[in-house]
Amino acid sequence: MSIQASPRRRFVALLATSILVGVLMPVIPAAAATDACPSSVPSTNYRDLAGLGNEAIEAVNCVTYYGISQGVTATSFDPWTTVSRWQMALFLTRTGQDLRVALPSGSDQGFTDLAGVPPAARTAINQLAQLEITQGMTTNTFAPFDPVPRWQMALFLTRLYAKAGSALPSGADQGFTDTQTLPNSTWRAINQLAQLGISKGVSAGRFEPDAAVPRWQMALFVARELDAAKVKPLTVSIIPSVTSTPAPGQVTLTLSVKRADGSTVTGQYVDVFVGSLDSSGRCALDLDASINGGDAATGADCKIDSNDPRTNSGGLATVTLSHSSILEVDSVYAWVGSNGSTFDIDERPMYSVVQIQWTLPVAKLFIADSIARYGTQTTVSAALLGASNQSVPLGGQKIVFKVTRNGTQVISQTVTTGSNGVASISYTGPADPTVGDDPTRTDTVTAFWDKDGDGTDDGAAEFDDTATVTWDDELPRADRTMLTQSSVAGLAGAKVTLSMRVTDKFGVGYPNARVTFAVSGANGASIVADTDSNGSAQVSYTPTTVGVDTIDARIDFDRDGTIGPGDIDYAGVPDLTHHVVQLAPDLTDGTHSFDLLRVDTDANVIDVVEIGTGNPYRLVYDNVNDLFSVNGTAKSIAAFETDLLKLSLPALDGGGGVELKTNTYTTTTSGSSTFILKTS
Repeated sequence: MSIQASPRRRFVALLATSILVGVLMPVIPAAAATDACPSSVPSTNYRDLAGLGNEAIEAVNCVTYYGISQGVTATSFDPWTTVSRWQMALFLTRTGQDLRVALPSGSDQGFTDLAGVPPAARTAINQLAQLEITQGMTTNTFAPFDPVPRWQMALFLTRLYAKAGSALPSGADQGFTDTQTLPNSTWRAINQLAQLGISKGVSAGRFEPDAAVPRWQMALFVARELDAAKVKPLTVSIIPSVTSTPAPGQVTLTLSVKRADGSTVTGQYVDVFVGSLDSSGRCALDLDASINGGDAATGADCKIDSNDPRTNSGGLATVTLSHSSILEVDSVYAWVGSNGSTFDIDERPMYSVVQIQWTLPVAKLFIADSIARYGTQTTVSAALLGASNQSVPLGGQKIVFKVTRNGTQVISQTVTTGSNGVASISYTGPADPTVGDDPTRTDTVTAFWDKDGDGTDDGAAEFDDTATVTWDDELPRADRTMLTQSSVAGLAGAKVTLSMRVTDKFGVGYPNARVTFAVSGANGASIVADTDSNGSAQVSYTPTTVGVDTIDARIDFDRDGTIGPGDIDYAGVPDLTHHVVQLAPDLTDGTHSFDLLRVDTDANVIDVVEIGTGNPYRLVYDNVNDLFSVNGTAKSIAAFETDLLKLSLPALDGGGGVELKTNTYTTTTSGSSTFILKTS
């Protein structure tokens, strides 16, 4: 059953002039109160519902939500206009789909007066005739443009109700005094509607059978029929086997369709596609992915049809998502609707979307050694890494940790990785043996990626790793310092930020220690700052003279102005070197131009601007030897190295100039030369 007959385009051409009551303004209805039209049914954007009662407004929202009517424009329902017979044919067949009536082919049933009727309405008229819900006005005429009187509506709705397999009540007299002269079948249908609560008459004892049905009454009748037939809105959900996995690869998607009361829906077609929504709210497919178990791309057409997977007796269907080796995040949509409908977010289809992340292949598992204080809690993390030590953001993977102390296993725990591909355990170490300086104790931590979920380490295939946790006390005191700068080289006049982090041997920061930063060489400076609660202090200075600066620091823990026992003097902190440079001239091989600007935080990083024209790149030499653009997008290094090796590289001597020198490393292509920036 489709609760949202997707795209039925608004081709309604009404014959009568709309009668608008009151000022055109948005209407906020009271909460819907039936099983078929619960409070979760969204309000429409129709601005012409003023003058209607709450139940009628809720009914308009409901039939719009089910896709039975879409209004005449995006903001108007035209509630007071009379419903014509061709329009009613569409309303009835769409309602029939939600009542799970199997619609016939809609082949020509011999009506000769359907010229000018939209094609979808012609099909609906013929389907009603095939279902024997209508026989037409004569054997070969339907009178499609005639208004629908209330007595005809009673016949149509009761016949449709019966076709859905629902039992009609007796049709006993419900007290309408203006229906006594009607044919017996019509009289009974009117009374049956009253017994079902679908029609309550226009006043006490009056049904007004010959009055034409306006669109707001049609909405009421249909919404009440849905409720009387115990129709429930559907929900569709996607349960992926994993939410992140190496590419190329496959993910199993389990599709679930349920009614609002939680009951499952059998035999429901579900369309699945991978991609996004375009500006018109329709699907834009991702060609790197495909769905197996449904239609061709599944998802290639974004339509509900007989090629789509269909829910089984448990309300479930299963498909497989496949993907190329491209690393990205896929949005996977699953939706339900009437057969032949096309996905369009504007038509409020019932859908669900999940994201699947395709990652690098995992090449190793890594745990770092650590040190912790006796009796405290420590955290040990295992990270999934790629072949070049890149983190692999693979979530939902089982990592089995085992902690051994003095030959005895004290912990065995399975933890699932987060979206960053990291799993962690926390546990408390042994108590401090004495108040003095005690020998350390060591735990051995092993971990493996339990890919098959059997709880057994299958060796190299599951990427084991081992690390140690060393338990120690505070004695002897062992302070650690980390002096850093924002860049190792920069143009004269560019501000440099200096940072100091002071910690104990367990990595806990010392607050309120006084740090003196000393700069000597081309530019002199002395700057004082206190560490914060994290043990960090930060200052900045702006060198103006080209040359080399030496940066050092000392730490006065007791802030008494002298460096005494327990403090750290300049000799205890490794120095930093900062190169203050001028802009280098272009180097060229006659074809390629390279403008050298600066070196970044890492001493093995060189910024290279203008390769060709307007193509800025940054060349990074680390364990990976990759080439990156300034904005972080990965680029191939091979072609760039080839061009660099062609260059004749003179020393660029002169006041504050820079010089390009070579270091040896193994290139990704051939040769053994690379280039870093140094002062001359």
